[in-house]
Amino acid sequence: MRFHLKNLFSGEPIAYRSRVIPTRPLGAGVGVTSAPVLIKNAEQFNSFVDGTRYGWQWDQARLDELFKKYKASFFENRVLAAGVVSAGSGSTRVTVSNVIKTDTGVQIILRLESPEIGTTDMMSWHYFVELLAEDVGDGDVSTNLPVSKGRSRRGFPDVIVADR
Repeated sequence: MRFHLKNLFSGEPIAYRSRVIPTRPLGAGVGVTSAPVLIKNAEQFNSFVDGTRYGWQWDQARLDELFKKYKASFFENRVLAAGVVSAGSGSTRVTVSNVIKTDTGVQIILRLESPEIGTTDMMSWHYFVELLAEDVGDGDVSTNLPVSKGRSRRGFPDVIVADR
């Protein structure tokens, strides 16, 4: 089932490129849906990725591809918004459907599509949205999804997810 969200968000669409990479949670990352982090240089990118190795499994080939792409030259006139989305099923499809410039900054519109019958495994996806630095300026970067750090339950890791 598809929901067209473009009329629900006010603002002007801006140019972007995105990558959404599946990163299975290792326990600490289960149920986490983060606000995007604005990355302005290669050092911040390296720090972001190093921080994500604690809670998620990364495919080494995809990591190598990211490090090859997001070097110092990339950040000369661009920035990168990055974060993570969790869902209750690995069958969920996560995409960036739009990026909108608002009065207060930039909003990334993430779409989660689940099949009628999904799997019961938890899954997370890290997203990377390439933006022109001039489009972001000093504004905030947000998404249409609620931020969730999960809640602890005795004997279980955090379990709040974006599609609930």
